[in-house]
Amino acid sequence: MMRLNVLLFLLAGPLVILPAERQAQAGFADAVEAYDGGDYAAALVESLAAARQGDVDAQYLAGFLYRRGAGTRRDYVRAYRWFSRAARQGDSFAADELISLAKRMTAEQIVEAEAEIPSD
Repeated sequence: MMRLNVLLFLLAGPLVILPAERQAQAGFADAVEAYDGGDYAAALVESLAAARQGDVDAQYLAGFLYRRGAGTRRDYVRAYRWFSRAARQGDSFAADELISLAKRMTAEQIVEAEAEIPSD
């Protein structure tokens, strides 16, 4: 009977557990879809989920959304943090955004942003 229950469970629908990297990629794809559809709040939620798992594209998008105030209030400190994480992974666009963003920030904002960037 136990085998029958397991077989029925497997036939009813596969249980898919994606590795963190694939989950992050799926989350980033959802973020892009939401962004393209004009749902910036959902794009931010999805990009943050993927960004926290290390997805460099999601980190850039999170920084972009915070910088623009799309789907949330404009927050240069949070934008700086996400651009920094992406830049550390080699994203040259994020590095360029950091330079541009730093010109708009106060010294105190930069210190605050850098204090909460995790060190590798």
